[in-house]
Amino acid sequence: MSVLSKQAHHGIAGHGLWTLSRGLARHRQRYYACLEAADQGRRGDLDGRGNLSDAALADFCVFFLETMLDQVQFMSGLLGLPALRTRVERYFQFQALHLERYREELMRVARTLVDEGEIPRARVQEITGKAATVSVEIIKLGLEHGYFETPSPKGPLRVAFPAKIHEFYFPQLFLDLPVEPAGRAA
Repeated sequence: MSVLSKQAHHGIAGHGLWTLSRGLARHRQRYYACLEAADQGRRGDLDGRGNLSDAALADFCVFFLETMLDQVQFMSGLLGLPALRTRVERYFQFQALHLERYREELMRVARTLVDEGEIPRARVQEITGKAATVSVEIIKLGLEHGYFETPSPKGPLRVAFPAKIHEFYFPQLFLDLPVEPAGRAA
């Protein structure tokens, strides 16, 4: 099973994260140059049968496929379970310092959710080693902060990715994209 299919199985499908536009934006000048070249006329009698250049179209297709492969590899690394698990742990160790209570326990539950995708609520007691009443508090705190989610008030827990932690869980997802100055068309 591939990294991305494992992630989809765990409910971490990356919806809204993977985008070809990211790759095209990273190589904007080459993209426009290949696109423009693909619209040019034939480069001699051996360059296709229509009005446009087959060679330039082939160059554009190669560029486009290379860009797609680059983005799939980038997202595979970003969504790979071992690396994601490590970033979750680091978030709780270094960034979640505002949590006064149960930081370690929340990290263990979040890490387990990354590994398994979904767990029954009763499993929180086993993961944390805390009493049932404390486990209920941990679940409530994790849900309040958006570290995990549930489909119903008594349903299983699932991994969640609140916006406030995207940069920690998915570093450099959008950082290297060029930003157009205000007033210019993209």
